[in-house]
This record gives sequence, C-alpha cells and structure tokens, in this order.
Amino acid sequence: MDKLKKAWENNRILFVLVCILIVCFVTIIIISCSFFFSGSKSTYGDRLNNIDDHPITDEFKSSYLGNIKENKIVSDATMEVSGRIIYVTISFNTNTTLDEAKSVATKSIDKLSDNLIDYYDISFTLKCNGSDSSDGFNIMGAHNVSGNGVIWNNNTVTESES
Repeated sequence: MDKLKKAWENNRILFVLVCILIVCFVTIIIISCSFFFSGSKSTYGDRLNNIDDHPITDEFKSSYLGNIKENKIVSDATMEVSGRIIYVTISFNTNTTLDEAKSVATKSIDKLSDNLIDYYDISFTLKCNGSDSSDGFNIMGAHNVSGNGVIWNNNTVTESES
C-alpha cells in the first residue's frame, strides 16, 4: 500500500494524463464507429424515405414524353428516373436552333406538378446532329429543387477562329 501511495504522489500528473488519454481514445472509437457503421442499408441513405409520396408512374412518363414529342422539331425523347433525379434526353431535328431546343425543355417543366418539382432534380440532355447548314449541338441543363429555372452547360466543341 505504501508503494501505491508513493507512486501516486510521484506520478500524479502522469496518471491523470493517461486517464484523459484513455477517455479520449474511447470517445474517438465510439464516434467513428457510429459514423462509419450506421444502421442504414440503403445506397442513398435516408434521402428516399418519402419517395412513395411522389410517384412517377408509367402513365405520367408517357404523357410527359408525348407532350414533348408533339413539338415538330423533336425527333425523340426519353425519361429515366434514378433516386431523386429525373433524366430527360431530347433529340431534335437537324435544323433546330439551340434557343428553340432550350425553349422546349424549359416549357416541359411546366407540365410537371409542383409536388414533383419540389422533390425531384431534373437533368436535361439536348442533342441535335449537324447538317450542311448547322453544326448541331449537345447541351446539358439542370433544374434543382431549390433553384429557379434551368442552368445550362454547353458541351459543344467549337473551333476558335485565328
């Protein structure tokens, strides 16, 4: 017992520091385990918990794509849904201008209900093959849940004049 009292008196600061170190180490292990090994089994986490409240049916897809295909400058349109993103690909006839194509995509958002617009992000891909009188284009756009309108990103390769 005297040895223990003597060791405590001589190394009191060292014992306190070791105790603090052990507590910190255990806390780090607990936090990292709860962070990396959560109980969620879904790839998307809990983002899709309410997806059943916002269904996209086959009937809706066909009517939405039918509205787009009614336009005479559209040659084909497809829609895919993955998670909370709607991917819409629209192919246009060869002499379509970029502004006309953007207009078709932007107007198609009006066909969606507010329920869907407030839940899903929408990604557009607009394609037009070139012809003798035009170069064609490939452009992507996105409408975010919290955004106002479509943001366009032009991926068309252009040659600079020298």
